[in-house]
Amino acid sequence: MGIAGRVPNPDRVRRNKDVRADVAAETVDSRPSSRRMHGPPLRAAWANDEDREWWNAWRRSPMSEKWGEVDWAYLQDCAHLRHQYYEDPSPSWMAELRLRLTKMGATAEDRLKLRMAVQGEAAQQKVRPRAIQPDSEEAAKPVADMEERRRRLLGG
Repeated sequence: MGIAGRVPNPDRVRRNKDVRADVAAETVDSRPSSRRMHGPPLRAAWANDEDREWWNAWRRSPMSEKWGEVDWAYLQDCAHLRHQYYEDPSPSWMAELRLRLTKMGATAEDRLKLRMAVQGEAAQQKVRPRAIQPDSEEAAKPVADMEERRRRLLGG
């Protein structure tokens, strides 16, 4: 019994054929030497110490190195929304702030969706436990018994 419709062409061009989620369209260096402050300081009359600390965390972020004037203005709007939320907690303030911060790539999940990665972040996710990676010829030998294999890999 067949499927209704035409058989897909195996050579068809897919829109996201060569784009992988773990390969970033934009990669940012997160090494300590590049962790200097970027962008303008927050000079708003409404800002308190917590707002300035949040702002400076964004300024220290490796992503902010490539931001332009418009990006910083957008983040200042986010800072004002954050301030409003902590002054008068309301779900509507937090919902709007979360939507805006998602567009800025605030979390690792947001950056993955934006196909943006911080160098070092992807490398940390690919590290496997030492026990899985055999580091000696003895551990790499083929075995018939799984218990023996585990003992070799775990060094026991």
